[in-house]
Amino acid sequence: MIVARALRTALVVASTSLAALGATGCGEPAPEPPRRVLVFGIDGGDWDRAIPLMRQGKMPTLERLM
Repeated sequence: MIVARALRTALVVASTSLAALGATGCGEPAPEPPRRVLVFGIDGGDWDRAIPLMRQGKMPTLERLM
């Protein structure tokens, strides 16, 4: 009976200690990955105008997106 109680107490202490260590972590926290956002809008844009500009190299980003 005394051994079982001591074993239970040791188990509670060990699990509490492990939980505390897990909550604090080891070292610095991992950096958050960068968030990427794409906002794309052409109001009244026309491919008849955009395609020649892409061919001239004046709209390289739009050309890569295509």
